[in-house]
Amino acid sequence: MVSADSFGEDRIAGLANSRAFGDMRSKRIGVSAEPEITRVEVGPAEYSFLVLMSDGISGTLSDQEIVDVIKEARTPEEGAKNVVNYATEVSHDGDNATCLVVRLGGWERRSEGGVGSLGTKEIRDKRRTEALDPRRGKQ
Repeated sequence: MVSADSFGEDRIAGLANSRAFGDMRSKRIGVSAEPEITRVEVGPAEYSFLVLMSDGISGTLSDQEIVDVIKEARTPEEGAKNVVNYATEVSHDGDNATCLVVRLGGWERRSEGGVGSLGTKEIRDKRRTEALDPRRGKQ
């Protein structure tokens, strides 16, 4: 069975692509360690940042939540830390969370465009409140 994660990437039998490395049993169902490489050239100030993350982030937060948390940060390091903290705070499954934010040429203009970080602010505040609710684990 093929499904997709939050980025639209295929998962085979629910397995993340990283399961392909050294997992001989999964190869029988079509999971491969052969990488698919795409090269994208961007202008010097075309984009603000690039985010690399584990499924503990992408499986917990929406793409827009991740972008909005980073837009509020003063540095890429702070943005990555804030994304990890937020994801672990609101996660239901306790998965590990890893994030790296790479500063690109447009970093100083990261808050331009769209509705800024306010786009998901209410949602993020609500998720934090729900995560702190002591009744959360009893449902």
